[in-house]
Amino acid sequence: MITLEGVSKSFRLDDGRSEPVLSDLSLNVPEGEFLCVLGPSGCGKTTLLNLIAGFTAPTKGRVLVDGAEIGAPGPERAVVFQDAVLFPWLTVSRNIAFGLELQGMKGRPLAERVSRYLAIMGLSEEDGGKYPHALSGGMSQRVALARVLALEPKALLMDEPFSSLDVDTRERLQDELLRLWAAHGTTVVYVTHSVEEAAYLADKVLVLGTPPGGSAELAVPQERPRNRSSDEFRAMKERLRGVLSEPLRSVRSHLSPYLEGGFHR
Repeated sequence: MITLEGVSKSFRLDDGRSEPVLSDLSLNVPEGEFLCVLGPSGCGKTTLLNLIAGFTAPTKGRVLVDGAEIGAPGPERAVVFQDAVLFPWLTVSRNIAFGLELQGMKGRPLAERVSRYLAIMGLSEEDGGKYPHALSGGMSQRVALARVLALEPKALLMDEPFSSLDVDTRERLQDELLRLWAAHGTTVVYVTHSVEEAAYLADKVLVLGTPPGGSAELAVPQERPRNRSSDEFRAMKERLRGVLSEPLRSVRSHLSPYLEGGFHR
């Protein structure tokens, strides 16, 4: 569904120099795949997400969705950011309804869609009447996720959405996200700096390195649901750590046993 063809991205510095962030990156994300993008700070993870979202354009190469080159944001690609940004003057229900109203939905269909996504995210109708200042961090993130999912996009782009939450809340929301992904078949591109999160969520992991130009794709063959305490899961985390610890231009040669194979819901 999402294709990058030889994509490079550079930013112009104040002194006039050009700083490369991504270099000659090619990538294919099939429909329904859960891709995690993993790498250290400054490797271009968020830049990659912004390119797919259409927030910025590549310096070189093409980004395509369903075979069409993109040049701007679109409703088929919804973004969830690291920190829940809710409209403080709107209730939870009105926050969830906001994007739907922009699309022209109103009346009973709107009310039913909002109620459905309140329930999906474990929120009550009473919660729907609350304002953001009354919500916990985990609940705010659930509302932000519900607001995006209610649009029922074809692709969900997520930029470290759970990184600021405590461990228990983060793991609960990871499980909720996987349940929704499996139910709807949405294509997910999920940026993370956590090896454990990538090993738990992904069908495939794209590892980006610094300087730009180094990358590797690694399939995650474990069946779902995954057990965070299993030997298989620990082995996958160590494999990803090994990729992160080596120069990515040279690591491709011994990744070949893991680069092929299907992915598992």
